[in-house]
Amino acid sequence: MIKLHNRWESEMAGVAMSAAEGRNYFTQLAPCANNRPMFGKSEDGVAEATDDSEFNYTFTCKMKPTTVPIRLYRHAPSATKWVLVELGAT
Repeated sequence: MIKLHNRWESEMAGVAMSAAEGRNYFTQLAPCANNRPMFGKSEDGVAEATDDSEFNYTFTCKMKPTTVPIRLYRHAPSATKWVLVELGAT
């Protein structure tokens, strides 16, 4: 469930920040990321309780294909997962 959604992602996805919050990122907001390279890495990190990985990913949802650096991070003390997208990347 999305707890915080930034302005850039909202503009790219065409979804208001408030409308994104409370939704599932992989199934409701960015279904193009619901695959092994993105969701699978996220789930692997949760299972191993060690997720902190960086890689390039090409988003194709509601936009022209856009490749950006991604960081998947699991913050154990708060039991939250973060999908961090580098802004301004080409």
